[in-house]
Amino acid sequence: MANEQGRYDFLKEAFGSIFSVYSEFKAAASFKDDDIKVVRKSFRPPGAIAEAEFLKTCTRCDECIKACPENAIMKVIMLGSVLHLTPIINFREAPCRLCVDLPCTKSCSAGALVKVESVSDVKIGVARINRNLCYSWLGQDCEYCVSSCPLSGEAIAKNEEGKPVIDEAKCSGCGVCEFICPVRTSAVMVINLHEGSALNIYGLPQGNSFP
Repeated sequence: MANEQGRYDFLKEAFGSIFSVYSEFKAAASFKDDDIKVVRKSFRPPGAIAEAEFLKTCTRCDECIKACPENAIMKVIMLGSVLHLTPIINFREAPCRLCVDLPCTKSCSAGALVKVESVSDVKIGVARINRNLCYSWLGQDCEYCVSSCPLSGEAIAKNEEGKPVIDEAKCSGCGVCEFICPVRTSAVMVINLHEGSALNIYGLPQGNSFP
């Protein structure tokens, strides 16, 4: 019963601000109602500028998609949508692996993706752990997120009790933890907390959602 309540609270918080934020961005970027279905499931690549400007600046050239060695960047296929052909990352399909040289940002000549000095400066979003769903927090032996994090020991580490905790200041929001989590609905969710930053597929700027 406690787990169900915890999951309810987690979902409630996740969906809390999405509609108000969606309304703002729909007006700014001429979103159609169906766009929210795509927006709620992805993030822009590292170095993306504010979403409204991103949509105006991105030339849909696919260069960042071609540059990604992990094939993590894909494009939206939505004819008639302002999002059509723009690059996104869906953490449930493939997370950002934080390549050392960040080739995606270097490939963008239009300025939709700007240079990031180092992987430690990447800020796609912030991961949050639902302790009511996390196997480790429920007493089971699991450390997938800790061992898989590109910034393990910094962004995510075990506390004194051996439970995973996230340092939000150091978390890049790469989505590896969300991708690797063995919980069916994922006990880890990346949300976007940076005002005006690129939209994400599991939420909009300043908002978040959970599938």
